[in-house]
Amino acid sequence: MKSVLLIIDMLNDFVRPDGALPVPGAESIIPNIKRLKEGMATIYVNDLHSLNDPEFEEYPPHAVARTEGAEIVDELEPSEYDMVVDKTTFDGFSNPNLATYIKTLDPFRVYITGVATEICVMETAISCARHFLTTVVVDAVKGLEMYPGSGLQAAFDMGMLDVKGDTTEEIIQAHEGGNQWHTQ
Repeated sequence: MKSVLLIIDMLNDFVRPDGALPVPGAESIIPNIKRLKEGMATIYVNDLHSLNDPEFEEYPPHAVARTEGAEIVDELEPSEYDMVVDKTTFDGFSNPNLATYIKTLDPFRVYITGVATEICVMETAISCARHFLTTVVVDAVKGLEMYPGSGLQAAFDMGMLDVKGDTTEEIIQAHEGGNQWHTQ
């Protein structure tokens, strides 16, 4: 059975320290995401906004279409086999193409990585858990820590809604037998 990897918002505006809305420490999770990407069908779920997006009333302008800030970081460049799905809200499943595409892959489990834990990762994980077995890779996500403990609170909230949490190493070790690890 296959596993699917979702990579949430690993865009220049969120990952790079000089981005429009940088997530502290986001660059540090790139190696773990790369390790997981080697063995799973991969879907990038990316924030994408127009210049006059109402979200900019609450947050600084970020991930604006056709800007460098809206591009996936070079280290995680999609392969020809990967899919890229854009979203305009916190929840990746607000784009119906995401659920449709995941269903065609018939996964055993969906693993979620990326930024920001207490916003887009949490919203996407909660929606994902309504349809699929869902695991957030705890050492492959980073949060904004909008207030002390907000990332921990998000993890608790997701756990209460049947979203599991594992580390990169635990996932790789559990899949070494090949029974749930999908190589392209």
